[in-house]
Amino acid sequence: MTAAVAIALWQASRQHGSDEEAAARTVAQQAVRSLRRYAPAFPIGQPRLLLLCQWLLAWISGPPARAQRVWRRSLATAERLGMPYDQLLAHQQLGRHGHTSERGHHLTRAHQLFAELEASDNITGPEALAAHLP
Repeated sequence: MTAAVAIALWQASRQHGSDEEAAARTVAQQAVRSLRRYAPAFPIGQPRLLLLCQWLLAWISGPPARAQRVWRRSLATAERLGMPYDQLLAHQQLGRHGHTSERGHHLTRAHQLFAELEASDNITGPEALAAHLP
């Protein structure tokens, strides 16, 4: 989660035109490198690495299609590893930001997973962190 917070801070600094953008970007990149070292050793870190970090980097710095590919990879990895919470997060992001023709399917599946996990509908992705920063 540290990497997601660092990336959200970088995103906020970019949006606000902060003088600290370069420093925030450096911290975010270091946090992602640490997570990349962790993920191969512990497979359960792979969906989160893709979902929380690589997609945020893709979303901030590239076209939406790039972030959508990362979400799909995260979803596939979470499904392969049997990680329903990470599946839920990926479906939620694809439902919000995916291809228009697929959004309904992903939102429906996210709601099903909410119910199966007895989770709250207010689960949000890391982009919500940036929205609440000063």
